[in-house]
Amino acid sequence: MMRNLIILSAVLYAVILDYSKLQAQSVDVQQKNYINADSLEKSGKFQEAAEAYEKAVVSDKDSSEQSIKIASKAYTNAGSCYYQIGQFDKAIENYQKGLAINRKLRNNAAISTSLNNIGMVFKAWGNYDKALENYQQSQELDEKANDKASLSTDMNNIGSVYYSKGQNEKALEFYRKALKLDGELQNVEKMAIRFNNLASVYQDMKQYKQAMEYYMKAFDIYRQAENQKSIATTLNNLASLYMNWKNYPKSIEYYNEALKIDSIMKNQKGTADRLNNLGMVYKLDGKYNEAIGYFNKSVELKEKLRLTAPGDIRRDYLASQIDTYQNLILSYIKNNDLANAFRVIELSSSKVLAERLSKSDNSFSQVSLETVQKGLSPQSAVLIYTTIDQPDITLMVITKEKTTAFERKKSDLVNTAISNPQVKTFILSKLPFEELEKFQAFADAKQEDRDKKFEEKIFEVIIHSYRGMLMKPKADNASKMEELSKLFYNFLIDPLAENLKDKKELMVAPGGILGYLPFETLQDKDGKYMVENYTVTYTQSLSVSEMLKTRKYPATRKPLLALGGAVYNEKTYKEDMSSAEKIQLRGGGMGKINPKQLAYIQKKVDKAIQENKPLSQEYKSLGYENWANLKGSLVEVRAITQIISKADTIVGDKVTETNFKALSKEKKLSNYKVLHFSCHGMTIPELPEMSALVLSQLEAVNEKDNQDGYLRMGEIAGLNLQADFVDLSACETGLGKIYSGEGVVGLSQSFLIAGANGISVSLWEVADKSTAMFMVELYRLVEKEKMTYPQAINEVKRKFINGDFGYFWKMPFYWAPFVYYGQ
Repeated sequence: MMRNLIILSAVLYAVILDYSKLQAQSVDVQQKNYINADSLEKSGKFQEAAEAYEKAVVSDKDSSEQSIKIASKAYTNAGSCYYQIGQFDKAIENYQKGLAINRKLRNNAAISTSLNNIGMVFKAWGNYDKALENYQQSQELDEKANDKASLSTDMNNIGSVYYSKGQNEKALEFYRKALKLDGELQNVEKMAIRFNNLASVYQDMKQYKQAMEYYMKAFDIYRQAENQKSIATTLNNLASLYMNWKNYPKSIEYYNEALKIDSIMKNQKGTADRLNNLGMVYKLDGKYNEAIGYFNKSVELKEKLRLTAPGDIRRDYLASQIDTYQNLILSYIKNNDLANAFRVIELSSSKVLAERLSKSDNSFSQVSLETVQKGLSPQSAVLIYTTIDQPDITLMVITKEKTTAFERKKSDLVNTAISNPQVKTFILSKLPFEELEKFQAFADAKQEDRDKKFEEKIFEVIIHSYRGMLMKPKADNASKMEELSKLFYNFLIDPLAENLKDKKELMVAPGGILGYLPFETLQDKDGKYMVENYTVTYTQSLSVSEMLKTRKYPATRKPLLALGGAVYNEKTYKEDMSSAEKIQLRGGGMGKINPKQLAYIQKKVDKAIQENKPLSQEYKSLGYENWANLKGSLVEVRAITQIISKADTIVGDKVTETNFKALSKEKKLSNYKVLHFSCHGMTIPELPEMSALVLSQLEAVNEKDNQDGYLRMGEIAGLNLQADFVDLSACETGLGKIYSGEGVVGLSQSFLIAGANGISVSLWEVADKSTAMFMVELYRLVEKEKMTYPQAINEVKRKFINGDFGYFWKMPFYWAPFVYYGQ
């Protein structure tokens, strides 16, 4: 027996010894791979280095602590190499793996580094809120550890986000904090980074002397250290300063030097930026052929980088890079090459929506200008408003006969608006108190000396002011509203007048904030609304419209499914549904975002969505509760079913999120030509994923089914529809977050992705009773007069204007919010 125990002990010892040797060998191999990767990285071979770093990771869960630590560093360095060559998707994947290991090791310093790296990728994709969230988490850890060196990096990175968001004073505040910490630590290399960043802000603020001083401080440090990457960055910055001074030859020289370094280092992001900057110099110098060449090369690279971003983050990336696309459009227009200008407009318009509609990154084909023209009837025209983020807005009008483009300066509209005493007073009332002095200085300054960013803000305030007058009509605002209506008509429509002769149908592709503007309400010099002369429809892009035309759905589908009369207050439901109708809003304007709480709420929302949990508490925390019962909604649905034979309805306590999702899952929703939602609706631009249609708020039912009663954007996009038309008879369903290039992203896009070919949405909170009247007449015109849905929507508006429903309802507030997107 003793002999057997001795043998067994010997065997176990041998196994343990072999395992220890294997483990040691594994760590040794890891170490060799890591050293090899480090060597490749230092020689600038980032692709090979990244792959080598990934080989330095051992996935065995029983790995030693030493092996895990090597893996952590390998993931971080692999991420940095992938970031360097523009493979942001692989970069963030490695950074997140490194973060997970560092959290297991409870290594706060390494966690901080990982968070900063992840923030850097989000910033490169243009998702500044996510970047800031990660940087601030890193800051919290480093403050607890009193790690001044890491805190300096945090402050710098936070400053860079504020700079990207155009908040220069906040950027300066954090850059100075970083510089102070670096000075205390005598970290010269980091001080150079801060000098560069401070200079960029001063340059943006047109304080060029200070900018040059800081750039040269940075350049001297980098030259002594022979830091090629940072030399390229500083050369780029000096070139931009010379461009501001209109010393174009010197600017081109420096940009080319920076481009040469980035090309050698295979820095795709840097290369794309330098190519864009060279294009900008040639554009400013009036050399449009050269500008077009550089802009096209930059766009080609940026399209590759955009595809590294997952899902909806691609919208952020396109928005952050939109200047390149828009300057290319303007350069083509200056060269009178409208076919290529149109190509780039489509390349940069609603790209994520187009990709999701085609279910592919690359398989969908952009529509050409020639194809659009061929498809137009002699009575139709397409109006495209683009380069919205530039000082000059481009107006392109396409008819069967010809295509023409015009440039309109935002400054002209701003000047006209603020020179009108009535309008100026209203604009002042919409500005925060601390900006009133800035506005006066702006108004008194010569046009060439005005702050362009503030001018952009005033342009947006004018649009919001007009919308505000439409949304909340007051007798003492009537004349101001008419002035602004005519001002917008003069700015946006009058230049196209010659091209619109004999036209009856207009398809409008509004860019950016113009998507918030109901064009139908604009008045010509005779005081006639645009809708009185034209049938107006909208599109996100012409390529999207062409894609929708290719969808073919069965003719055997049922005519209509209408939802209405949802239960919002169980206690008063019977009484509310039997009492006299009130002037009640389908939305009620509830809820308000506190900017200080935004990051906290965003984290909670992201976590709940990721875990597929309801957002009931998140909605309540924002004040979205106590929804009023809508009698008009029930009246509307019942009246529609009297007009449309064989229509199906879901009403009352059956209008639940559970029931509706079950219909989609069972593929019953796809059996309807038309879906009509008569309910409350809401849009939260700051948290677009929470924008929703509000279904019955039955707490017991929703809690049992793990639902919240809100049909959110993401949930809508996942529905299974085959609808010719979706009618959202609810509040603010046409609003959303504005992304440069992508446009207004909200419920309308989600329904198109789900399978709708056309959709009616609203631009503000709508009145219950007038909305019911509008919708019932809409379906009567379609059924009895055989109009299309867009024709009927426009005709109902004319009936309201003419007083067919009574004098009280003639105001645009009652008829103007409903707009049609789609086929």
